This record gives sequence, structure tokens and C-alpha cells, in this order.
Amino acid sequence: MMPERSSPRGKGRPSSGKGLHHCIYCPYSTSVKTNIVNHMRTHTGEKPFVCQMCPYRSNQRTNLKTHMRTHTSEKSYMCPHCSVSCTNKTNLVTHIWTCHQTIL
Repeated sequence: MMPERSSPRGKGRPSSGKGLHHCIYCPYSTSVKTNIVNHMRTHTGEKPFVCQMCPYRSNQRTNLKTHMRTHTSEKSYMCPHCSVSCTNKTNLVTHIWTCHQTIL
């Protein structure tokens, strides 16, 4: 069960005198207001960033940006050992690990 919120959705409560914003659901705190807004979405389930090409929704803009590469041919992660290119770093690391173990 979630605790009642004492502040508006997406807003953290600043602590007294330290400039920290604290999550009302868990011990997380940060001095950057944007970070608390993004963090609070993990508790509220809010996903304001919507893909215009499929039903995908995200709680952070960077996740949507990464997702959008699945709809385009953009492959900005290049293997330094061969001509393979990937849409994200995780796929590139997996490729290098599985195909180039002897080089590592």
C-alpha cells in the first residue's frame, strides 16, 4: 500500500535548509529537482513520454529516445573489431562478448 502523498504529484519535498528534495515514498533524496521529478515517476507509474509509432510509453525522455532507434535505421554503436553496428550499447557489448572473446 502506498503512503498518502503530502505534496502534489511529481514534486518532492525540500528538506529544511539543505536544498535536498526527498521522495515521499522511499529514502531517495537529491539536490536536483529534475531528478526527484523523474524518480517519483517510478512510484506513481506516470509515463508521460509516448512513442508516436507504437504503444510504448516511458517515464523518462532518454528511454523514449533510445526506444525510437528501434523504429529507425540509426545504429550509432559501432564495433571496433568488425563492421557490425548496433542500436544500443548493451547490444554492442553482447556482440563483442560473443563474437570477439579471443580479442578481449
